[in-house]
Amino acid sequence: MAIGLLNSVEVQTLTRIKAPKRRCEFLFGRTILRCLLARYVGTVAADILIEQDSHGKPWAHTLDHREMPTFNVSHSGDVLAIALCANGEIGVDVEQTNAHLKIDIKQIAQSNFASDECLLLKTLPPEQRLDSFLRIWTLKEAVLKAIGVGLYHPLNQINVAEPAVRYRILLNNAGKNVYLEAEHFQSRAMSFHVTIARVGALGVVSIFDNMLEGKYASEMISFEHKRRTAVTGSQK
Repeated sequence: MAIGLLNSVEVQTLTRIKAPKRRCEFLFGRTILRCLLARYVGTVAADILIEQDSHGKPWAHTLDHREMPTFNVSHSGDVLAIALCANGEIGVDVEQTNAHLKIDIKQIAQSNFASDECLLLKTLPPEQRLDSFLRIWTLKEAVLKAIGVGLYHPLNQINVAEPAVRYRILLNNAGKNVYLEAEHFQSRAMSFHVTIARVGALGVVSIFDNMLEGKYASEMISFEHKRRTAVTGSQK
């Protein structure tokens, strides 16, 4: 039934994916995405049409031209992240901690991170490096997905070494300065990091651990939550 929701281009994409796990990710992701978009605009999933622009970035519409939100999708391990935005370009990246336990943080950072970011990772205790690495990585990837260039843009030109409540980034893309805002969250219960970025002001971010059921992810930890907790604790 889920395959029946895919258009011809999506079916071709699915048939080209050889790894069973990746096939399931693609099919599940597109199915859930259609369900979310359908709920957003008040229609059924079968009415949601998903196309790709010239850069391969998907966009959605309906035959009756309903006003659609922009969206972005990310997979990591067993985690699927979908970001919806009423207007404006948005990007999301999720990275499951357990899927990166054996990566060479130093080598990847030297190739992709700014010098400040590499220095930060070097000075941290070993047990804190992976979380900081994933914070930085998800920020970079979400920002580049928001402007629609993916990892083709040099990652080391985005410097997010210092943790922040709301990241404000000015990025030169093809000779034009683009202003973005991003926010990073960490789920300790499900062991993953996720960052949401938007071209322009980000606004209020609501996190759901099951959007189809409208369940807020109350345990998601942002830097602002950590800061408030630290301040409260110091005042006791």
